Amino acid sequence: MRVLPLLLLIIVTVTANPSRAPHSQSSRSIDTASSTTDTVDTVDTLDTATSIEPEGSLSSEPVGGEFVGDTAIADTPLASSTLADSIPSDTAAPLFDSASVDTSFRVWHRPFMGVGVGWAVGGMPVFDLWETGLPEQVTDLSRGADSAMATGFGIVEEPNPYNVSFPLTVTYSTPLRDGRRIALAASFAGIRKTFRGTAESDSLGTWWERTARLALASASLEGALYVNINDEYFSIDNVDNTSFVLGLGVTPWARLTLYNREQNHSIHKSFSREHHYNGVGASWTLGVSSLKKVSGGNGIEVGVVYQGHRYGYFRGNGGRLNRGALNPNDEADGDPLSFTAHRFKIYLQLLFGKKPDHRESIDTNK
Repeated sequence: MRVLPLLLLIIVTVTANPSRAPHSQSSRSIDTASSTTDTVDTVDTLDTATSIEPEGSLSSEPVGGEFVGDTAIADTPLASSTLADSIPSDTAAPLFDSASVDTSFRVWHRPFMGVGVGWAVGGMPVFDLWETGLPEQVTDLSRGADSAMATGFGIVEEPNPYNVSFPLTVTYSTPLRDGRRIALAASFAGIRKTFRGTAESDSLGTWWERTARLALASASLEGALYVNINDEYFSIDNVDNTSFVLGLGVTPWARLTLYNREQNHSIHKSFSREHHYNGVGASWTLGVSSLKKVSGGNGIEVGVVYQGHRYGYFRGNGGRLNRGALNPNDEADGDPLSFTAHRFKIYLQLLFGKKPDHRESIDTNK
């Protein structure tokens, strides 16, 4: 009889506290797992901490943010400003840093100057005309030379067979759109050839000598258009820019100098003549030019071009210069002198430009 009231008391107690029995069982399970392995205990603890995380707190999962230590910073304006404020002010980059200057700038992206020298070779008909009139035997030396006294004829110096010149050029160039640029160039060039012949005598030795010289000097102005060539069609290794060149020029000043000197050693007499003739001309240029950066405001240009020249209207000594003045044996000795020259030139220029200020905006597509 006393057992029944005791059972009723136990049932009433359990019914009044229904969560205590499961909770105790869970605690015993966690304690048992903890004694078995520390790893399981850590995982269960993290899971328990996650499950009891209050609403509105930051999640440990990086949703749209990034980790700073063990905390995920959400990608929000508040979080970004907080992170920026945490960076020391002395580590912030300056607004205009030398490293931020556009390193793709080249000297040809803005107006520049160039100074250079070239090597030109090719035909020059005026020298051919002159050379064919030079003496080939003692009777050709002079009308005053007595050929009966001569026992031999010798050429001491022959004219250079190549018409080589080294033109000097100063250029001003400015860029255009679409990889083009225009340039104005002033150049000076000259060629000179010399001949020396002698007549020999057994009794007098070298008794007659003749020296002849012809020189051509010219100053020209040329305008040129440079059109950028796409690398898909033509390119040269280790250069930054390759262009097609088309130029037209004028030669307002061209001077021919004709010099002759004869010496008679038997009577110790000599006489000489020197005449100057001024003319004009025109020129045209076709070729290829390559540019390469050397430093921020400088560069070099190398070009290979064909140049055509037309000269005429030479005047001096009160009249026009005729072909016969250069070669008395020429069939058209009475015709005024004019000629066309076709030449090949290689040139090198040093380019000088102003390096842009770091606050300037330069169009590097030029």
